[in-house]
Amino acid sequence: MMDSPLEGRDFPGSLPELRAWFRSDADCVDYLDWLRWPDGFVCPWCADVGDWGVVPGMHRCAGCGRWVSVGAGTVFHRTHTPLTVWFEAAWLMMASKQGVSALTLQRVTELGSYQSAWTMTHKLRSVMSQSGRDSLSGRVEMDETFIGGSSPGTFGRGAAGKTLVAGTIERRGEGFGRARLQIIADASSASRSDFIRAHVSPGRHSSRMGGPPYPRAAAAIEVHNVKASSQPAHPSLPGVHLLFSLTKRVLEGTYQGSVLPERLRG
Repeated sequence: MMDSPLEGRDFPGSLPELRAWFRSDADCVDYLDWLRWPDGFVCPWCADVGDWGVVPGMHRCAGCGRWVSVGAGTVFHRTHTPLTVWFEAAWLMMASKQGVSALTLQRVTELGSYQSAWTMTHKLRSVMSQSGRDSLSGRVEMDETFIGGSSPGTFGRGAAGKTLVAGTIERRGEGFGRARLQIIADASSASRSDFIRAHVSPGRHSSRMGGPPYPRAAAAIEVHNVKASSQPAHPSLPGVHLLFSLTKRVLEGTYQGSVLPERLRG
């Protein structure tokens, strides 16, 4: 493993490099320990810094006597799967632009069962999305799209067999920042208002493409009506439509386009 890696900056650029960093579970445990306590062990129960632990991956607080595992409170807690496999699965899921299915993960990591691979992907995805995150701020784009459905459906809002998903993304100069996606019940002002309040800071400037206007009380809205303009949707709001495109690419690559609405919520 590299000398003095920095959290959030240093990242293996390839699978061989990942395997070189983490040759054994001991390497993985050491890395997790450093991530959790970069300045040395601190008991999460009593905040004592004394450590009587002599078992790799375990600390025994000198203050309260409790044993604390480096994996406690994480997706690795009490796992029977080698940490090297977990690390490889996490790297594959983050490095692949089109996502990784449980079947692909089982094949690449040589896991013994599909269920184990599915459980790993489910747990990893659950920690990729965190509740209580800060709302988007500054100038944002918003729009809606239909995802999934086994039948082509009808044109326009109300396409049969599909799920309506609202999306919003921050504009940062010529680039883009954070993004949010959420299933909404319909394209009504009430559903849009709930979406904005959940994900956009109050009083921020927002842009919207087409359809009835968003409620003004939810945010400062600039409406761009596609029907009234000569431009298609994606040049007018490139960020949110790029977000939709990448999302659909992942679903096509990972699930071959077949995804149930309840799975989209995860």
